[in-house]
Amino acid sequence: NKEIIDETKDFYKSSDLEDIYNTILKPEMREHFEYRIINEGQWNLLFGKYGGVAVKREKFRDEYSSFMKVEVYFHRLNLIVLPDRDDFDLRKISLEKSLFCSKRWNLGRVRERITNVLTDQRYGFKFELEKFRLWKLEPSGNLQSALNQAAEALKKTPEPSNSDDVEINSGVEFPGVPLDIYGKNAVINKLELALNDRIIIELPNQKGEYVFKYRKNLEIKKCEFCYNKRPILVSCKCGDVHYCSQRCKVKDEVYHRDKCTAIDIDEELSKYQKTANSNMGLTGLQNLGNTCFMNSGLQCLSNTWQLSKYFLTDLYLPEINTENKLGMRGKMAHSFAKLIKALWYDSERSVAPWDLKKVLGKQYTTFCGFSQQDSQELISAVLDALHEDLNRVKIKPYVEQKTTDDPNDDSAKDPSWYNFLARNRSIIVDLFYGQYKSILQCPLCYKYSITFDPFSVVSLPVPQDTKTRLIVTYVPYSMKKKLIRTVMAMERDASVDELREQLVETFGVKKYGSLLSIIAGRSLERLVGRNERVGTIGKYQEKNAHLFVQEINPKYFDGAENVGVREKMEEEKKVKKAVNMYGETIESLVSREDYNNGLADDLIKFPLNICGIDRSWSIPKRDVKTFTRVLYTKKSCTLKQLHLEIFAFLRPLFEEELVHRESPYEESKEIPSKKQVEYSSMSDEALFGKVFAGMNEENWKKTVMTSKELPYVLNFVNVRDYDSYSKKKCYYCNEYDCGNCPVPFTSEITVGDMAGKLEGKKESLYSDRLYHDPKCFKLEVILNKNDDKAIISKSNFEPVEAVKMKAGTAKTELSIYDCLDSFVEWETLDKDNLWYCPFCKDSVAAKKKFEFTRAPPVLVLHLKRFKTSSRGRFMGSDRLNNLIDFPLTDLDFTRYLKGASSPVLYDLYAVSNHYGSTGFGHYTAFAWNQERKGWYQFDDSRVSSEDARKVCSTAAYVLFYKRKDIAESVDFAGIRQEIPEGYKVPVVELSKGNKPKGDNDVMNTMSSERDGMADGKVNNTTLNNKNRNN
Repeated sequence: NKEIIDETKDFYKSSDLEDIYNTILKPEMREHFEYRIINEGQWNLLFGKYGGVAVKREKFRDEYSSFMKVEVYFHRLNLIVLPDRDDFDLRKISLEKSLFCSKRWNLGRVRERITNVLTDQRYGFKFELEKFRLWKLEPSGNLQSALNQAAEALKKTPEPSNSDDVEINSGVEFPGVPLDIYGKNAVINKLELALNDRIIIELPNQKGEYVFKYRKNLEIKKCEFCYNKRPILVSCKCGDVHYCSQRCKVKDEVYHRDKCTAIDIDEELSKYQKTANSNMGLTGLQNLGNTCFMNSGLQCLSNTWQLSKYFLTDLYLPEINTENKLGMRGKMAHSFAKLIKALWYDSERSVAPWDLKKVLGKQYTTFCGFSQQDSQELISAVLDALHEDLNRVKIKPYVEQKTTDDPNDDSAKDPSWYNFLARNRSIIVDLFYGQYKSILQCPLCYKYSITFDPFSVVSLPVPQDTKTRLIVTYVPYSMKKKLIRTVMAMERDASVDELREQLVETFGVKKYGSLLSIIAGRSLERLVGRNERVGTIGKYQEKNAHLFVQEINPKYFDGAENVGVREKMEEEKKVKKAVNMYGETIESLVSREDYNNGLADDLIKFPLNICGIDRSWSIPKRDVKTFTRVLYTKKSCTLKQLHLEIFAFLRPLFEEELVHRESPYEESKEIPSKKQVEYSSMSDEALFGKVFAGMNEENWKKTVMTSKELPYVLNFVNVRDYDSYSKKKCYYCNEYDCGNCPVPFTSEITVGDMAGKLEGKKESLYSDRLYHDPKCFKLEVILNKNDDKAIISKSNFEPVEAVKMKAGTAKTELSIYDCLDSFVEWETLDKDNLWYCPFCKDSVAAKKKFEFTRAPPVLVLHLKRFKTSSRGRFMGSDRLNNLIDFPLTDLDFTRYLKGASSPVLYDLYAVSNHYGSTGFGHYTAFAWNQERKGWYQFDDSRVSSEDARKVCSTAAYVLFYKRKDIAESVDFAGIRQEIPEGYKVPVVELSKGNKPKGDNDVMNTMSSERDGMADGKVNNTTLNNKNRNN
């Protein structure tokens, strides 16, 4: 074994001859090559025969393994021992020397070994177990420099410690980490000690004093740069990131610079002073990438003169609240002050609001990226963050909320406001906050619940007409009857079943005796299903497609085979259990689309096009004469019977032609009428024989191809050749160049046989959803006569009256007073916003009403231009582009403020504009400049003067009004909100561990109004009237 033992190294050894840590193997010895691990019995046998030096090792079981292991190599500690401070001579520092120990030992056991080995008389050190410190020297640390500084410092009188957590000692920082802060139980192999790391042992003097500065309560966190869990020695000024060493901090600066929210007030703001070249509020804001929404909102706040003056005169500095856990310890106030001073005192054309964006994004992750957001949400977030940073209340008490059940009792108005002020007092509350009365009434017990709540932004609904006006054309089955066209106004959410009931009242038809179809021009767009809504049908009118109500053939609708079919279908609708994607048990409704109208399954419907031949072209073309008709027949019907049914449907068009053909007018005027009576009394089959004289099952094909006397030809529509550029084999005749093949006049083939040729084909959509696409089983009639003498004329197919419909469903002429009226009127909460009634102990769709009880100096009105809408399976939102007229001066708020004894008037001073649609758009701002006394437009970096007449536009989104009694020379003491001296706040005493969850002053959920969620949760400072646009 002497060949594998390393005897060249000089290291600290214990005096115990049996100490296994005194025997060290040479590096890089390989098991099974240079050595083997054997048990004690095997060693004794070999030792008795050959002798040698025993190399003993301990076996152990690793925490992550069930197998026993042997620790062959030990951990090396490179120790340097320093003299105590009373005899601190650099020449007495020991040379670096190693001590070996187990990697599995904790620091407590390591300290024991250091004490036992180094206090041996061979080494001459004297110290006690708990009275020395272990330091790990950083690889980049300069130990010699630190020792020299310490030696010089100890010659002077050390300064006393200013904190119980820090020992000043010589005042010199050790270039490393104290290992003792990990605790005695910290294991060596988890302390990330490298083989070359040097461990410094610092000894105390007799008074227990040390040399280097020592922090007793260092935190162990993950370093922002190296990601190692180590003691935190250095932190960024922003307080958001921490490092294990100065070296890591320096290396991370390039990555952290853009995210750092640290602001040095003295350095950053001292350069902003008012000069003759100052822009005085007319500085643009650079677009940082989809940040036009932020620029618009910030320019509106900047031109809130009372707020800007507060920051320009540094009145915010003594009010910064660094103790508020809901705030940002003054960072938001500092960054906003910097921006305001840049906008008013800078002479540059534009500035970049990077600091404010980074600070705001840290608190509200919605604004941390570069995606387009909402200016109203930005304004609310900035006001909320500024309030928390400038809240004059250092310790917020828990206050009992005042409620009442008498709608005429306003006694809780002032106490509710004072209770709010007990927790919230800042310049933001002084300027922007008002109060409203919220009244809720239960529809079951009719009892009330009344609260008085604060607000900073009022979200006003844009009144809408909830009805859709449908152009409806009723199509009788008989070709003798004229079409009827009218306009029906129905609620957008009305069902198709309700639409059918309205059709019964309007046209006097049977409820299910007609087929509802959407016709675009003259082609069938689709059929209407029973589960659809009127609003969905109305959207097709934007594409010039309208609702046609086509009567079903009474022979089939009133037939005996259909008796009870609809009732049976209604019974088939049943509720069954199902499991959704989240593993939850739900109930689903089994229903059918309404395309078949509850008719027997043997019936089949098909579109029929009626066409002529336009011979004015070099190659004659089909000329569609009228809109597509949808007819019914039986699947068991033969093609010969189908010919007869189509003829019976078109019969009124050919009776007069037959009379003209056999008895011309010039012979006698009485004879044609007799003939007409004769033909009208004939059966369909007999008249068909006269019109299609000579055609039978044997010669039908030849007759169709050669005879020009036939009134029309009935064809299958080749669905494979629907695209004229592709030539594919027809499913009916199996020909490649089929241009819509004639329907055979035969009794051997049924309609079901021909329709079955499309079953399973990708072109076929023959199912309950077939008419979403023109590729389906369909027929066409080609009229052979197409001149002026033809009986078939346009008047037979066109509506008898032309009806014009007013475009759109929203009111087009609105004022801001209409929006305010809509806001304060009673409303019923929908199923997504149920209220829990404390009397009924149930969630109910309560009635709700708002009343303003306190008008703020600055009134912010948010126009809810974005409304949620449903598009099939997906949710979307639409923008309301109504022009809402609002006054630039003298907005009369008197009738909305309950108990107002004198006129309450407001003047407009800023508008946040939004152009475009929901998914994308652009934000700008209009603002009245206090210094130049004029209106200006702020479009990111561009600032230009604007005509006051252009301020009121369809783009107006957020309006800022100032109360007329607020003077331009702001008296901040006069508008400051304080609790009267005689009022006692009802503080709720909480026992330990019974602290309420959350804080009702936190804006934890922001309104997503621009993204379509106009009626979602909002912060309690934003007054949002729910469900107004739905």
